[in-house]
Amino acid sequence: MASIGMIKIGGRDRITNIFEFKSAVMFSLKTVCKVNEVFNFQDNQWEVEVRENHNYIVARSRFELSIDNILKRGLELCQQALDLLSITRKGEMQIEAPGDEHIVLFTETNRIILREVSISNLGIGVDSSYEIIDKDGNIVSKPPPPQINWIPAFRFYRLSQGSNDLFEAYRNLFLGLEALLNQICPKTVKEGEKQWLKRAL
Repeated sequence: MASIGMIKIGGRDRITNIFEFKSAVMFSLKTVCKVNEVFNFQDNQWEVEVRENHNYIVARSRFELSIDNILKRGLELCQQALDLLSITRKGEMQIEAPGDEHIVLFTETNRIILREVSISNLGIGVDSSYEIIDKDGNIVSKPPPPQINWIPAFRFYRLSQGSNDLFEAYRNLFLGLEALLNQICPKTVKEGEKQWLKRAL
C-alpha cells in the first residue's frame, strides 16, 4: 500500500493482498491540516482524505481509471472536500499548484504505477558576440548601444514577468499594452474605454 505519512494513497492491502484502491491522486496543500476527515463521494466509489499535521489531500477510487480521469475527477472531489471543511469551520485550505505538483497512482496490466509530477521553470539563454574587421584586418570598435528610453509600459511588463500568479501576470501585461497604446494613440477626455481601444488598435 503506497502512502505518505499516515495518508494511504492506494495499491494492494498488505494483509489481504487485494487491490483496495486502484486509482488515486494526491495534491499538496498550502497549509497543514488540523483535522482528520474522510469524505465519501459517488456511492463510496471515491474517497477523499486529509489528516492532522499533514499538508496533503488525496482522492482515491476503487476502480481502474485513466490518468486523465483520475486527475480531473480527483481534483474536483478534493476541491469539494475542502469546500465542506471550510463550510463546517474545520479549516480554510487551498491546493498548491495542482497542475505542477501531484502524485498519481494508476494500474496498468495488473501492476501498480506511482508517478510523481513536479514541474520547475528553468530559464535557458543563448549569448553571442561578433567583431567587425576592416579590409586591413583591424578590429573596428563597435559604437555603444543607444540607451533605451523608459516608458510606462515597461513597468507593467516587469511586474508581469516577476509574478507567480497567472491572473496577475496577464493583468499587468494587458495594462502594459494599454499604456503602450495610450502613448501611440492617446485617449481623449470624452472617449469611452471600449471606443478608444478599438480606435487605438
